Amino acid sequence: MTQPDEQQPADSIDPHALSEGHYEFDYNEPEIIRRCGARVRLWGMISMAIGGLFALGAIGVFFHGGQALTSTLKHSYLNSMTVLVGGANMLGGVVLLALCAVHLTSGWLYIGSGDRLQEVVDTEGNDIELLMRSLKNMATAFMIEVILMVVAVALSQLAWVTSL
Repeated sequence: MTQPDEQQPADSIDPHALSEGHYEFDYNEPEIIRRCGARVRLWGMISMAIGGLFALGAIGVFFHGGQALTSTLKHSYLNSMTVLVGGANMLGGVVLLALCAVHLTSGWLYIGSGDRLQEVVDTEGNDIELLMRSLKNMATAFMIEVILMVVAVALSQLAWVTSL
């Protein structure tokens, strides 16, 4: 047993102690964390807005065969994405839905991550635990983006090949 004023060696520290929230950031660090949280949250909102655009594109493909969509939005980003993912066929609509799912899901996780980072700044006593929750949300969002983007690219290639 160690005396209260003695330090334990680094290799004998309980690995679970870091998640118990015993550390508080100093006066400079919360501003950095707050800015990072705001940017992560902003990216989440942008990602969700892009997901909404992909959803509109998919609706156009499924309900109008893409014709009304492409004539109305001749030079828009949404029209170029519809053409890129295989034109106005049903597989193109499925690809747009997959891209919608990627952006909506990751956007939701990024917003949650930004909220956890803001909680690190706003609260006392749980900094490490809240920071770890935020990092877990970001890691999950990154992995979802990677997996679903690979699937979306594969489906878009399939849609392109079948449209030839």
